[in-house]
Amino acid sequence: MKILQISAIFIAMMILAVGCSAFHANHNSSGLNVPVTAEIHAQIEVGGDISGQSKMNTLFGFINFGGDTEYADGVSYGASQGAQNPGLLGKIVGGGDAAAPVKSAAALKAVRSGNCDLIVDPRYEVSISDYIVFKSINVTVKGKAGKVTGYTAK
Repeated sequence: MKILQISAIFIAMMILAVGCSAFHANHNSSGLNVPVTAEIHAQIEVGGDISGQSKMNTLFGFINFGGDTEYADGVSYGASQGAQNPGLLGKIVGGGDAAAPVKSAAALKAVRSGNCDLIVDPRYEVSISDYIVFKSINVTVKGKAGKVTGYTAK
C-alpha cells in the first residue's frame, strides 16, 4: 500500500512538473506592401570580350559534386527564383532549372576574369549529358565586359 501511495505522489508531481505551454505571436492579418520606385539609370562602359566556364556533376538528380562553390547571386536567367531553386523534393521529381547554379558560377568567373561589374549581352552555351542516374552539366558564358561608371536620376 505504501508503494502505491509513493507511486501516486510521484505521478502527481510529474504531472505538475511537466505541463503544457502555448505560444501565440500576434501578427497582422494582411501584408503591408509599400512600393518604392526610383528612376535611376546606370551609365555602363562596355569593354572587350569576356567568358567563363563551369561544370557540375549530379548523382540521382540531387547529389551535386565536382562543381564550383562560388556563385553570382541575384541573376534569374529568365526563370523565377523558385524555379531555379526548387529544394530537395523539387530536384528529386525534376523541378527547377538544373543548370542555374552552373550558369551562376560561370557568370561569376566571367565577371572576375574581366575585372568588370556585369556581362553585357551574355550568351550561355549549356551542355547536359544525362545518363538517368548521373548527369553532367557544362556551361560557358560569353559576352562583353561592362563597368558601371555612374548613375543618373531621371
